[in-house]
Amino acid sequence: MRFAVISCHPDDAKLEALTEYSRFLIALLVILDPFAAVAVFTVLARDLDHAQRRRAATVVTVTVLGALLLFAVSGTQLLNLLGTGVDSFRVGGGLVLLLMGFEMLRGAALATDSTTGTFEGAHRADRSPATVVVPLAIPFLAGPGAISTVMLEMHRGAGPIHLALVLAIITLVCAVLWAALRLATPIAERLGHVGLAILNRLFGLIVVVIAVEVMARGLRGLFPLLGGGSTL
Repeated sequence: MRFAVISCHPDDAKLEALTEYSRFLIALLVILDPFAAVAVFTVLARDLDHAQRRRAATVVTVTVLGALLLFAVSGTQLLNLLGTGVDSFRVGGGLVLLLMGFEMLRGAALATDSTTGTFEGAHRADRSPATVVVPLAIPFLAGPGAISTVMLEMHRGAGPIHLALVLAIITLVCAVLWAALRLATPIAERLGHVGLAILNRLFGLIVVVIAVEVMARGLRGLFPLLGGGSTL
């Protein structure tokens, strides 16, 4: 009796890997949300001159890049230190993303930061680019959502190639963020508050979809019966 052996074609494996890294690229870009960052940056940097705005955009981007690279490299050690499994982190991180997505759908970030109330008083006390770093870089951009996404992606693979690709994607997304912040004023003027709000809500919907998928993977890992006895 003969049995047919079905092997996975190498091209299929490459396509699956490409899809996974493309998904991470889109997810991180959506979570960092350059359009919401532009709206907040415009308010925070309102009293800065042109040179200070450019320097502030660089400082914010470098801070976000450094924080995400740090968690990408040391995230596994941190989980081991806390005694937390990756599936538990998927559920917790997915919940953070879900709440973040709901806030984006509500337009909470733009509604708060586009007014003259929350950040303006603190900003006018010190007209230096460093005042833009907090709260924009941390925790608005390099917050729980982005950190969770980076750490979860690190657990999807192993080896130096996987690490290099993840770090390269983080750097690419931060480059896009840097360009958006450098052009914050013309972007905000061109799109207007309504345009920024629409894009922010659209990104929020995508974040909610990603969060549900991440939580589902974590729950199937913690409770295999939910996945018919198999885990992803």
